[in-house]
Amino acid sequence: MVCHMTVHTPALSLQAAIAQARADDASLPVTVLCGPHARNDVVIALAETGPYVDVNVVTLDGYIREAARALAPRSPLPRRRIMTEVTRILLDEDSAFRGHGIHTETATRSSLSTIVGRLLRLQPKARAQAGTGELPREAARIAELVEQRTRDDHYTWAEAFEVAARAGQERAFISAGVIPADPQEEALFKALSPVPADVTVCAQPIPKTMTYLDPQEEIEATLSKIAAHALDDETLTASDIAVVTPSADYLPELVRMSQYAVFPARVPAVNTWAQDPAVRTVLRLVSLDAHTTPRRALSELLESGLMANSPSAFSFNRFTRDRDMPIDSGGDWDIELADEDDATVLQWRNELQAGLRGVWSARTWTDVATRLRALVMKYLKLDKAVSADLILDTVDSLATFDGELPAPTQAMVVELLTDTWTSPQEVTKQGEMIVGSLEDIVGKKLRYLYIIGASDAALPGSFSFDPAITEQQSGRDATWYNEHTRTLWEAALRSADTVEISFARSAIDGSLTGEPSGWILPYLPDEKKLYPRFDSSTLVPLTEQALGRITNATMRPETDFVKVSQARKEGDRNEWNGFIDSTLAAKWFDQPVSASALELYTEDPQLFLFRYLLRSPMLEDPAPATQVSPLERGTIYHRIFEDWTNEVRLGDKIGTIPDQEEARAVLDRIVDTHLGTRDERYSATTWESFTQDVRANVARWFDREMADIADGWIAVGAETVFGASDDAGASHPPVRVAISPEHGAHSEVQLRGAIDRVDVRVDEAGGVHLRVTDYKSGKGENFADKLKNSPVGEPKDHEKGEGGYAIQLAIYGAAAQTSIEDSDKAPLSGLAEILAKFATPGAPVTVTSRYWMFRDNENPEVSIRNDDATTEELRNFLQKTYTSIVQGHFPPTFAKEKYLFGFEDTTLLRGPHGTNTTALAVAHSGADQLDSDIQEDN
Repeated sequence: MVCHMTVHTPALSLQAAIAQARADDASLPVTVLCGPHARNDVVIALAETGPYVDVNVVTLDGYIREAARALAPRSPLPRRRIMTEVTRILLDEDSAFRGHGIHTETATRSSLSTIVGRLLRLQPKARAQAGTGELPREAARIAELVEQRTRDDHYTWAEAFEVAARAGQERAFISAGVIPADPQEEALFKALSPVPADVTVCAQPIPKTMTYLDPQEEIEATLSKIAAHALDDETLTASDIAVVTPSADYLPELVRMSQYAVFPARVPAVNTWAQDPAVRTVLRLVSLDAHTTPRRALSELLESGLMANSPSAFSFNRFTRDRDMPIDSGGDWDIELADEDDATVLQWRNELQAGLRGVWSARTWTDVATRLRALVMKYLKLDKAVSADLILDTVDSLATFDGELPAPTQAMVVELLTDTWTSPQEVTKQGEMIVGSLEDIVGKKLRYLYIIGASDAALPGSFSFDPAITEQQSGRDATWYNEHTRTLWEAALRSADTVEISFARSAIDGSLTGEPSGWILPYLPDEKKLYPRFDSSTLVPLTEQALGRITNATMRPETDFVKVSQARKEGDRNEWNGFIDSTLAAKWFDQPVSASALELYTEDPQLFLFRYLLRSPMLEDPAPATQVSPLERGTIYHRIFEDWTNEVRLGDKIGTIPDQEEARAVLDRIVDTHLGTRDERYSATTWESFTQDVRANVARWFDREMADIADGWIAVGAETVFGASDDAGASHPPVRVAISPEHGAHSEVQLRGAIDRVDVRVDEAGGVHLRVTDYKSGKGENFADKLKNSPVGEPKDHEKGEGGYAIQLAIYGAAAQTSIEDSDKAPLSGLAEILAKFATPGAPVTVTSRYWMFRDNENPEVSIRNDDATTEELRNFLQKTYTSIVQGHFPPTFAKEKYLFGFEDTTLLRGPHGTNTTALAVAHSGADQLDSDIQEDN
């Protein structure tokens, strides 16, 4: 859209408006009210037909502030004073908030202070229209109290509006396209009765339209177009251009990208001081629980990079997490250091805790301010922080609350600091190109206007009901909101020679529907397929630096990242693709290996490398527990079942039928023992819910156990170890499976494990049934899916997330099979001797193994038969997996949600992963020097 009109139209309109205002008095002072960023436009227009005497130009907000000077020495009522008075009212007086027991809550004080501040912008008569709702009535009452208590020192915005209206009686006003921001400004505007001056640039706009792939492309392309205009037209200036959006979601990225624009931009404040790294670190410090000093909170402090006189985050995490019992909080810190431990971390934590306790033990605000300042100066690197002065000034200002607020508490200090630092960060460097919202271009005279983000969600947007301030009080409702937004929209379209409106067809976070606002449909083709689409090949680099980066990217040598990506794409089996040449893998098979380790290899070869070969397990950092972890839950169940079986069914009681009530009493006692003391990591509610769940599941397990006894099943083993040493220190032979690999020197794989339960039953024909059980506290569906076609599972379909290997049952069954005959090499020592007590010598033995999901009522059992076919399947699996491991095949794992490229080699059972970290760097850092005597837990 390009408008053709007389260049001096706004100037002539202003000249006519001044003449009309002074029709009865040529010397009458005149104030021209303009938009928030339109003062220069109006001054230039006046100069074209001037000069004028006693004519000044000011924004509406500027006029109100200037008029309010008459209220001196009273000053504007600051939020800090509002919060002080609100706090005193809540703590000292009866209120509805006290009645609901929320008068001491931080959220109540903060939210109510905000509500009172907004109410005090309204005139007293409007505030009285609170209706019958409890919250609006009580908020209005407290607002009146705050006004009464502060009127000797401060004035409210409502008073400023009154003074501005009275001051206007001595002069005439002209509106240069001003659009009042709310009903209160509208009332003032009506009282001032300004003569309207037409500042329209284009009376009948016909905007251009454009659609973009996503908001990022939209913002970048818009700024690129501006750069192209600047190259084509040397007369174009920053004040001729504006980029605005009706969407608040666009503003942060638009403001960020505008710093690279060809013209310096005037941008709104989109960041608060609370987002500043140093301020955020101070808030974390004062929010820290000085009694328990949670490890995660301390770690976040250290990871900020702004802590002084402190250990590194690496040292801290190693000290607190890389130990048998990781330190979490509270009593975990009461530890005895081992000889090799460095005491630095513990000393730092103790000193920091003492400092915090000193701050929070202060009984006056002055003492709190003094001690907190000393703590901040000691532990924060403020020398390079842009917010250093703000932080120290805010901390020092806490001393002024003596006599105004009750004795300080940690919660109150955190609240006051947080509230202060939620204020916007002032943008210090401002240009003339407007970047912001529709309100920012009110009254402007532009050559190019870009309105971006004009989606159905953003324009006109939606009106939100306010539960604390009624529509009768504020004068705002859905009708007012839509009319006001429509006025802004239409004024924006008339403010420039060329207007382009755009919207994004999608968003990465899925927040956009891809539909345009109904207000721009008249400017779009009738069919969506005809909507104009931006051609990204036309982008102009925003800056010389950007052009340099593009040149550098095309000229510099290949990086490791590029090499990794190319290797993945082409399926090459090379060092960049997770294939490493190391003798470490072969050495691992010199010792018995576990089913869980081999299963991990099929799921994640690279993680297997880190955990089992390089002996570098991940340091887990779980979030604060809201429920008992699956690992801990499973351990408790296993111990209960094992203890009960050992006491009631094994030893000299093998083969006897226990009294059911006595057996139940033993079980109850064992359960009480394991659940007796609540772990302090869990809340009372969490632990109570967990214990109820355990008792219910154990009761069902007991019923099933009694049914098995009645069916003739005899328990002959619990937590039976093979290929390792038991709790008593006795060593047990491994399961040995012969293999004939193409690579590697081993002729067999040794396997180890611990079987949860072994039972035997002799049927009426004398046949012996040996059953191996592995308890699982999860769901049976997962194992049923894996074992539906093979007793060891099958390669996982990573695309569908189906299948996978589960070899435990095959291995445990093999341990039972090879222990039926009495031998020194029998994995399950003594099993043959026990069987001889109940079975006829030479009787056929059938071995089955099962997963028993005792918490899963729908699919509680998944079982296989351990026969020759199962043994052969296990042998094939072990042979292939052994070969892959000793050849050094440790590619990153395929995962559907992180998929990048695929391998062509389908013999691998696994595939690639979206990460570009390979095992190469770790393997080359000394893996071959690791101790070859590797022992790993299951």
